[in-house]
Amino acid sequence: MRILSVTTGHDASVTILEDGQVEFYLAANKITRKKHDNRVIVCIEYLIDTGRTQFTDIVVDFLRLPDERLQNPLKKLFDDHFEYNNLEFTYSEHHLYHAYSGFFNSPFKEAVCLILDGAGALVADGVGEMLGEEGAWVVESESVYHVENEFKEVYKKYYKAEECSHHIPKQYVLHRINDKIKNGEICEDYGVGYRFELVAQECGFGVWGAGKVMGLASYKGLESPHVHNWKDFVDKSYNIQKECEDHVIDLIKKYSSLSNNIVLSGGYGLNCVANDKFKNLFPYLNFFIDPVCADDGISLGLAYKYYRDNSSSNIKPLKNVYIGTTPDYKLEELNTRKTSYMEVAQLLNEGLVVGICQGKSEAGYRALGNRSILFDPREKDGMEYMNSLKGRESFRPFAGTVLQEYASEWFDIDESPYMQYAVKVKKEGIPSIVHVDNTCRVQTVSQEQNYHFYNLIKSFYEITGVPILGNTSFNYAGESIVETFDHVLETKKKMNISYLFLPDINILVED
Repeated sequence: MRILSVTTGHDASVTILEDGQVEFYLAANKITRKKHDNRVIVCIEYLIDTGRTQFTDIVVDFLRLPDERLQNPLKKLFDDHFEYNNLEFTYSEHHLYHAYSGFFNSPFKEAVCLILDGAGALVADGVGEMLGEEGAWVVESESVYHVENEFKEVYKKYYKAEECSHHIPKQYVLHRINDKIKNGEICEDYGVGYRFELVAQECGFGVWGAGKVMGLASYKGLESPHVHNWKDFVDKSYNIQKECEDHVIDLIKKYSSLSNNIVLSGGYGLNCVANDKFKNLFPYLNFFIDPVCADDGISLGLAYKYYRDNSSSNIKPLKNVYIGTTPDYKLEELNTRKTSYMEVAQLLNEGLVVGICQGKSEAGYRALGNRSILFDPREKDGMEYMNSLKGRESFRPFAGTVLQEYASEWFDIDESPYMQYAVKVKKEGIPSIVHVDNTCRVQTVSQEQNYHFYNLIKSFYEITGVPILGNTSFNYAGESIVETFDHVLETKKKMNISYLFLPDINILVED
């Protein structure tokens, strides 16, 4: 079976699944450079342009609401440009798709899946499934599934969403509430993701600013010039971080009786501070954080579910998240030369910033060495400089990538290939990537995982004795991570980055 899954709504994306293995993945925001973009048409156009048009099955999911305005044009587009046997339109089992993505990307044979969604009813676009009739709407915000041979729903939390009802047509009724809600409860309080977004809006970060709230929370009780413009919001950020952590801890305590394996998915899985707290509080549990846990991962879960429902073969979990597009290098008008890992490492050792572009792009919201900006973590004022370079708020921390064999020597972690934990730093000497609470969001890298990135960091280690590079996403503030080589060159110029390393063709681009 060769399946194309398509998901609409914000963070729209497509996944191609070939005989249970992900062959290709693309999110709309990576093409348009607009975060949380819903224009899935750009993904479909990319598939057409690159000749990915032959499928046994195409399945399209609408985010909660059936929409003939999209369904009919999409069917015509597929009929005109694609070869396929079956075309199916679905109306979202949103949290179940998150659970499928998290579980089948994990190494577990059975697990409890906690789905904690990221956005809320004010945007009417980033929560789970909506249920109701004539304006009496509720929205799923938390779900718990116990997965053995089947996905068994054991708990679901809904909250009332009256503020949505005025712009949802009455004919878009998916289920009568009493028919659908079996293992759940309707609550007045919001889910953890929406609580974060309310605070983010109060802080002036916008509805998608939950990650900034997480970073600001660490300044609780501290005086720092980095938070001068946001000092009135530090306590509020800290309180919401702790309140949501405590709530999820209670869920883990309650449902870990069903399994020692815990999978986290949904937008809250991006909270790397909370993830590390859970891991440390429950050392007897095995945690897996879905690497594409936000709604851009829904097309993965949809593809997995469709394949499992229609095939007797097993799904093959992701080996890594380098599953996107491959850059088309256009070097004719650029100043280029052959280079080596050691030369690039020496540039970094001299305090220069280097962009890196190679291979297939990373799925999800973390830059993992294929579309990254790299810098020396030893620079005393590196955080200030890099935030200025990227146009970000001055309090925001940066991540680091460490050779896996040295991870536990420098950080309180052994392995973190997807950069999902903010962990304690054990050694001094890397101030650019150490947050105010002495933590760092860490990616570990092995040679098998990312050959070129590993060898570059190893060369830096041979020069400096530090097996770590500062690693931040290749984008300017407010933009999505670069995807194509044109994006790379545009952003390099915009940010005035002098050097670009293309390790898979052994080229250094310089101004």
